[in-house]
Amino acid sequence: MKQKFLTVLLAIVAAFCLCFGLAACGKDGDGGTGGEGTCKHQYTADNVCILCGEEWGYTKGLNYVYDEETDTYAVGENVNASGKVILPYGYQGKFVTKIGRLAFSGYDGTNSFYSELTSITIPNCVTSIGDGAFALCTGLTSVTIPDGTTLIGNSAFFGCDGLMSVTIGNGVTEIGNGAFYECRRLAEIAIPDSVTSIGDGAFADCSGLTGVILGNGVAEIGEGAFENCYKLVEVWNHSSLDIREGDRDNGEVAHYADHVYSGNEASKRTVTDDGYIFYEDEECLLGYCGTEKSLTLPAKSSYGDDYWIYQYAFYYYDVLTSVTIPDSVTWIGREAFRGCTGLTSITIPDSVTGIGENAFEGCRGLTRIEIPDSVTSIGSCAFYNCSGLTSVTIGHGVTEIQFAAFGSCSELTDIQFKGTVAEWQTIQPLWSIFTDDYTVTCTDGTVDEKGNVTYFD
Repeated sequence: MKQKFLTVLLAIVAAFCLCFGLAACGKDGDGGTGGEGTCKHQYTADNVCILCGEEWGYTKGLNYVYDEETDTYAVGENVNASGKVILPYGYQGKFVTKIGRLAFSGYDGTNSFYSELTSITIPNCVTSIGDGAFALCTGLTSVTIPDGTTLIGNSAFFGCDGLMSVTIGNGVTEIGNGAFYECRRLAEIAIPDSVTSIGDGAFADCSGLTGVILGNGVAEIGEGAFENCYKLVEVWNHSSLDIREGDRDNGEVAHYADHVYSGNEASKRTVTDDGYIFYEDEECLLGYCGTEKSLTLPAKSSYGDDYWIYQYAFYYYDVLTSVTIPDSVTWIGREAFRGCTGLTSITIPDSVTGIGENAFEGCRGLTRIEIPDSVTSIGSCAFYNCSGLTSVTIGHGVTEIQFAAFGSCSELTDIQFKGTVAEWQTIQPLWSIFTDDYTVTCTDGTVDEKGNVTYFD
């Protein structure tokens, strides 16, 4: 009888563990110590491990909402939560199985703001993350979604532009619309085999994304799911979907891709110890996944070669304050530093031959730019809306300044051109649209904003 009772009890415990996705206990486990050896904890709704008695150290004072239908709690709105938050397994003796709508978001139903949450620990009992639950939590840098979670709601991590690492658990089946929209620092993502559906715009405008792994269960990728992921050059497709380089189908996941792999091919991207992402095929600096605000770019690529700065490489990295570019860089790609509003200093070497369109658009902190003699072309809107710019020096090698390259630079008054007036007059006349009251000083005279020339004696 005693043996039968023990057998039944063990069966109940096993079922309990399976129900809530809890791991077995054993000396080779992890997750904390309890008694002899190491325990893979099995927490109850009272936040106590049934195997070792250790308490789950969770954050007190959060708001919860009771769900009578499931007899569980959801994490309610906690818009004032800040710093590190650890969610509980249970509340008032009931399991916490959901993170509610807008639970930690930077939106209180009326006003938008930036949440002060910096870290979130989600226990395995949480089965769903509600719509907008962590929207605008810009202080989050990494998130691990446990295997017990099945749903990531719409806009769940919308606008978390500090988020650099996301681990999606093997129980997730659905990623909602716009779930990770505008997570611009996210460099790569692995979609597990359990996921069947990726919603519309789920990873749209994740402009830092360079590589994606699609699990074998993915059956549907919503419209624009990877729209504007300009640096997404590698895709590993383990699903049955027909995904090809350059296609806009399947949520545009491969629209910018150079490679779509079907197996476990090695990546052609290399991440250096200090966070620079190089891409062998293009011989370029693809992006940056570090945390420094003042950067001196590497002297050589991770392959030992000269390189160029890829399009959108530092796009909207608004904490960036200064950049020194080495003389191994040959080109600055389109929109490479666009939206870097905190950038106050940029050093461009005489190895650079061209500056792409919109390369520094909206860099309002820049006050002075010196463009070396090696540069021949400045792309359209390259410095558009650099509203703090007062002085520009342009090398004599420049023969082309495209439309609105210095447009809407309202404070720009002093332009030094190292060529002659005649050479300046061959340049596109609309380079300065919406920029008024400036003087171009050439080697033999000056030209004002109306084109009037005054030659030196």
